[in-house]
Amino acid sequence: MAVQGDEKAARLRTMPFLAVLGEEDLDGVLRLATERVYRRSQTIFTEGDSVEAVFFIVSGLVKVFTVTEDGREQLLHLLGPGEFFPHVGFLEGGRYPANAVAMEESRLSLLRRADLVQLLRGNGDLALRMMSAMIRRIAELHQRVKDLSHRDVRERVVRMLLHLAKEHGRPEPDGVHLRITLTHQDLAGMVGAARESVTRILAELRQEGLVAVDEGGLVLKDKMCDCWSISTGGRCPFTAGSRG
Repeated sequence: MAVQGDEKAARLRTMPFLAVLGEEDLDGVLRLATERVYRRSQTIFTEGDSVEAVFFIVSGLVKVFTVTEDGREQLLHLLGPGEFFPHVGFLEGGRYPANAVAMEESRLSLLRRADLVQLLRGNGDLALRMMSAMIRRIAELHQRVKDLSHRDVRERVVRMLLHLAKEHGRPEPDGVHLRITLTHQDLAGMVGAARESVTRILAELRQEGLVAVDEGGLVLKDKMCDCWSISTGGRCPFTAGSRG
């Protein structure tokens, strides 16, 4: 569903990646960008399709995933407002490396690949910001591959919950509320484990008072960070201090 009107300009001007553009370049983006609203569970693109556009998330939540040979989803990223995707393939004009689906109603701004490449050639600040985001996402995947080899399933689940809290958490007096809805299978796909194992570990974490469940989803308690730090000997990636 296409969206038109003056509101489009106001929304694009709030996008962090586009904030570095001058008025002339930003006006050019406004002329070239197409805004669409995707329904919950609607496919945005499919793995293997030719990369025709890059998507900037104005609002909503998008999951990026692949499908294993046995038909299970392998969740790669959960992306929220201010982020873009895909992170690879758009410069060289390749194919989408994964699938993308809206997890809730999501408003996306699309730029044709050729238009974005032309824009990057003339704006080094924008190119550097996008390269930084690409590197960060690739580093996250690299860390998850390392975790598969060096950490047990419980530790991988705890680390992933802390990461999701940092990316999508809302601080409240009773803990950090995850603003996303994840199934046990989604979480299992992100940590490389069986759904049954993730279900068992989440039940243990609830019994130990590390997480709770409310109507909106999971709530991570402060004790979660203490548990993680003691078991790993490292600093919790999502401390109470970082929540302020």
